[in-house]
Amino acid sequence: VPEYDPFVYSGVQSMYQNCFNPARACARGTSGANCCSDVKSGTECPYPPTPPTTPSALIKQTNLEELRQIVKGKKATLLNLWASWCEPCKAEFPALSQLRENLKDKGFQLIFLSADQKPEWPDADTFLKSQKVDFVTYVSAESALKLVSALAPAWEGAVPSSFVFDADGKLIDSWQGEKSLSEFQAKIAPLLKK
Repeated sequence: VPEYDPFVYSGVQSMYQNCFNPARACARGTSGANCCSDVKSGTECPYPPTPPTTPSALIKQTNLEELRQIVKGKKATLLNLWASWCEPCKAEFPALSQLRENLKDKGFQLIFLSADQKPEWPDADTFLKSQKVDFVTYVSAESALKLVSALAPAWEGAVPSSFVFDADGKLIDSWQGEKSLSEFQAKIAPLLKK
C-alpha cells in the first residue's frame, strides 16, 4: 500500500481525488480528475490511499472519557463543534480565535472538536493552519457527533454548535449557528466574573 500523500489525497469529493499511483506523476495541490494522469472517467483508482491516524500535531483523536476531563478545570470552557466543509463554521473561526486571545488569561478555555470524518482530516488540518491555530484540537475516529450527543443530550445535531462548561465540567449553556465575537463575549464574559 503506498504511503499517504496529503497533496494528492484531499478527501471525499471523488474517486479521482483519492487516487495515489506512485507510477504516475500527480500534480501537487490539484484536485478532481487532474490529480492522477492515468485515471480517466469511470476508471477506478487501483491505488487507494491509506489515511493517516491524524494528519498533524494540531489534531488529536479523543474519546468521551477524555473529553469529559478536557472540558473541566477552567471557569468557562467553550467546546465548538465545527467541520471543514461547513461554511458558517469557518466563518466564525476568526471570532473564536480572537475570543481565545482576549480571554485566555481569565480562566477561559476554547476547545475545537471537528465533525470531520477520517478522510476529511487533511482538509481540517489545512484549514486550522490557515487560521494560524497553534494549539491542539480534537477529532473522534468513531463519531464526534456521538461524543457531543453524550455531553449535551438536548443537542439537535447542527454545526456549528457551541457548548459552555463550568469548572466541574457541567454543561451550563449551548447554542447552534454562527456567532460574532461580541455575541461570544456576551455569553462568556459574565461566567468569568464568578
